[in-house]
This record gives sequence, C-alpha cells and structure tokens, in this order.
Amino acid sequence: EVVEPTEEPTEEPTEEPTEEPTEEPTEEPTEEPTEEPTEEPTEAPTEAPETFILGDVDGDGEITIIDATIIQRLLAGYEYENAEVLMTRGAIIHPANGINILDAVVIQRFLAGLDTVYDINTVKTYAD
Repeated sequence: EVVEPTEEPTEEPTEEPTEEPTEEPTEEPTEEPTEEPTEEPTEAPTEAPETFILGDVDGDGEITIIDATIIQRLLAGYEYENAEVLMTRGAIIHPANGINILDAVVIQRFLAGLDTVYDINTVKTYAD
C-alpha cells in the first residue's frame, strides 16, 4: 500500500526563530585577565629531612618487607631516582661501605622478630 503525502513539501521553516543570532557576548567579563599570581606561595619548598630511620629504605616511617625488596633491587641493578638516599637508609651492617645483601637479611630478621645485633629502627642523621 502506498501512502500519499497530505501536505506539499516546503523548504521554509514552519516557525520563526525566537531570537536573532548574535556575535557579541551577552555579558561583559567581570575581571580583566591577569598573568601574575594572585597570592604568594604559602609554604617554602621542603628540603630533604636531616634524619631517617635506619632500615626504613623508602622513608615511609615504617620498616616493611618493601624496604628489604628495594635493597635487593638496588643490588640487582635496578635504578631509582634517589638511589643514594635509599642506600644510606639501608646500609645497616657497614654504613661506610654501603649496602649489601646482608642488610636486606637484617631487615627480614627484624620483621620476623628475630634478634639482630644492629641498631635497625633507630633514628640516624645523614651525617652519621
């Protein structure tokens, strides 16, 4: 069955536009843009802390298995952005000689509750 159109097609809109198009903004900006900061920084840049917990290699305030893992990864050749700081925090047995695998073992023993003869979990300064 073919349906016949009831009206003739038209190319004109059936309703008139309600507003004329405009190219100008309808509101003025409330402030002029500025390139200068509006406030001074509230905090000075922070510097590296003077102290650390021996064995807390990642510096999160706790000695965890992650600290031992970081030592193992450093010794395996993985690169860390702050490797020197990590090695200082992890050098438990012979701080002057840097880290070795025994430092990771001392952390693991500490976490297992076994005796260690080292001063792990004590606050040190970077000058020590």
